[in-house]
Amino acid sequence: MSDETHLTVREKTELGNLEQVIEQGIRTFAEVGTALQMIRDGRLYRASHGTFEAYCRERWGFKKSRAYQLMDAAQVAENVHERGQIEPPPSEWQARPLTKLPPEQQADAWEEANERAESEGRNVTAKDVETVVAEIRGPAPTETYLVSDAEQFVNTAIRQLQRIRNDDPNAERELDRVSAWVTERKRELWLQGKNQS
Repeated sequence: MSDETHLTVREKTELGNLEQVIEQGIRTFAEVGTALQMIRDGRLYRASHGTFEAYCRERWGFKKSRAYQLMDAAQVAENVHERGQIEPPPSEWQARPLTKLPPEQQADAWEEANERAESEGRNVTAKDVETVVAEIRGPAPTETYLVSDAEQFVNTAIRQLQRIRNDDPNAERELDRVSAWVTERKRELWLQGKNQS
C-alpha cells in the first residue's frame, strides 16, 4: 500500500470514531454531516476506497449527493449556532431549506420561522422554514427569466469547488483540470456556434 492510501494510527482511530457517530444513528444529523465532512476533507476513506463517492456508496449505502445533503444541513446548523440567538434546527428537514440562503441569512430565517410558529402556539415545521426562505429569496423567476440548466450547474459546481481546502496537496492540480475542461468546453461551444452561422 502506498503512503497516499495508508492511514496513520491517529487517522485510523479518527476514522473509527467518526464512523461510529454515523453508524449509531442516534446522533443528530449535524454530527453525522460533520463526521462525513471530516472524513471527506481528511480523505480518511482512502485506505479502503478510491473516492468519497465510493466510500459513501459502499460503506453507508447512499449516494454522494445524500452525503452532501447531510454535510450542507450540518453546516447550516453550525451557521445558525454561531450567528443566532436560538438553538439550531433539531431536524435535517428543518435545516435543509436554509441551505438555499447565504450563511449570513440562515440564522435570521430560522429565528423568523420559529417566531411565526410560536405565535400560533405550535412547533416550527420544515414547511414554516420553506415559507420564510421563499419569502427571503423573493418570487420565483418569471418566464422571461428562467434560470438555465447551465447556470444551475455552474452555481452547484462553484459551491462544491469552494469546499476545496487550501492545504489540500492536490488542490492546484485539480483546479487546473477544471480550468482546462472549462477552456475546452468554451472552445467547443464557440466552434458549434461558428458552424451554425
